[in-house]
Amino acid sequence: MRISSSTFYSSSLGGILNQQSSISTLNQQIASGNKLLTAADDPVAASQVMSLNDRISLSTQYTTNQQSISQTQSEETTILNQIQKTLQSAQSALTGVSASNDQSTKNAIGATLSGLYQQIKDLANSQDTNGNYIFSGFQTSTQPYDGTSYNGDNGLRYVQIAQGQTVQANDNLNTVLNAGTGTTTGPTFDLLQTMQQTAAALQSTTTPVTSTQLTNAYTAVTGALSGLQDIQTSLVARQQQVQSQQTATQQLQATNQNALGNLSQLSDADKASAIVELQMRQTSLQAAESAFASTSKLSLFNYL
Repeated sequence: MRISSSTFYSSSLGGILNQQSSISTLNQQIASGNKLLTAADDPVAASQVMSLNDRISLSTQYTTNQQSISQTQSEETTILNQIQKTLQSAQSALTGVSASNDQSTKNAIGATLSGLYQQIKDLANSQDTNGNYIFSGFQTSTQPYDGTSYNGDNGLRYVQIAQGQTVQANDNLNTVLNAGTGTTTGPTFDLLQTMQQTAAALQSTTTPVTSTQLTNAYTAVTGALSGLQDIQTSLVARQQQVQSQQTATQQLQATNQNALGNLSQLSDADKASAIVELQMRQTSLQAAESAFASTSKLSLFNYL
């Protein structure tokens, strides 16, 4: 049977190229440890891997959000507890004083109340670990309380902690600082102004403090404690929500990681077998190349 030179070259070169392609694939499998180098190698497995990786990536982002909001909640809890202790101290101080007390007693209580006023103001201006003002609403770079006006806003920020689930990330203290009866200049700083002015009146010898001032101050502090308790109760509920979701996310992440691991085992290359096959194909390629080179030089082919 006559064999055309074109058929010979085409067949021989095709075999050599196929061997070279197989060798290249084996080298990549050995280097990567994965026998599925492209989605075309196993479209179903590739789709599953992509889906699992997307889920893991999303869960990782939710985990980051959960950790961040948990830290913020912890910081706010500490601050609110300190405000509560300060208000309780103010309540106790106001309980122990009356307009008829001697001036030295009123001076001492006034100085105490003034210090407590400053503590509450400083706590209301607290910043988180990132330098953001906790109680400024959306105006996180603006100090909310300067003693005469409120420079933040009432915005509530939310953080997504799971698919379709968000949690409130901040509170404002308006229900605490506006809790009094309103005997001073304005509702915005009712508590702070009441405490400040009552402290000044207690220490004044020209305009002595009145029983009405002391009553209003006590009422303002008591109302502030009530408003604070509402915020603390809400915060505890949100902390429990985050903690519960953290547990659920960790379990889901573990499930997805296990599924990805099992899928990876199916797609992992058997390096030992791949190396043996690589050596065999390299030997075959060398033999094919040598045979092609030798055969193509035979003079007979010049006449076929």
